Amino acid sequence: MLSEKKDVGGSNSGCSLKELGCRSSFFNLELEKKRKEKAALVYERKKQLNKLKLKAEKVADEKLGAQLDVLALVKY
Repeated sequence: MLSEKKDVGGSNSGCSLKELGCRSSFFNLELEKKRKEKAALVYERKKQLNKLKLKAEKVADEKLGAQLDVLALVKY
């Protein structure tokens, strides 16, 4: 019969559009996972830099305490 055509090949043979969407959502999940890993690394680096900055300010305040009081009067 002519009305019964078989799908012989093609890139999406046997796949519905919903299944194709599932593949792209899987791809998006992988990208989201990578983005979260990178964001976590950036956050950790930022925390470390903030700790170092506080430590440096504390050391500078200890070494330059009297001089900073003089500079505060001049509003430097």
